[in-house]
Amino acid sequence: MATGGFAVMLGWQAVMLRSLEGSPFMSAYAHGGGRGKAADVARQPVAEKRAVEAPQAALPASDTVARPSGLEAPRGQADDLKRISGVGPKLEIVLNDLGIYHFDQIAAWSAGEVEWIDDYLKFKGRIERDKWIAQARRLMESVTE
Repeated sequence: MATGGFAVMLGWQAVMLRSLEGSPFMSAYAHGGGRGKAADVARQPVAEKRAVEAPQAALPASDTVARPSGLEAPRGQADDLKRISGVGPKLEIVLNDLGIYHFDQIAAWSAGEVEWIDDYLKFKGRIERDKWIAQARRLMESVTE
């Protein structure tokens, strides 16, 4: 690989490229050949690269995983979901965007719906740890009284 092509680069990037010069990694990319997965991926069209690079999503444990049914708009005034421990202002907005506005909606979630929300929000079990459904049931009862 010729160093003249990198004359535009400055600082640590140029030093880094010079240090990789002649390595099998740079050789595979510079010449479109080489061995190994990196060279194979480098030769593929962009759409195929994305398919190769995308990790395989693990299947959820529950067979009945489903997105909770949401509402187009709140029924009357939306409940203050921030009253549920673990739900802050930003998370309340995300839940509202999913059509979740009321405690009774959260209280009625099935295990599959909890799993879907948990996966969607990348919570890793936080809904169950913080007992959102039990909290929502208590808050729902206090709102109706």
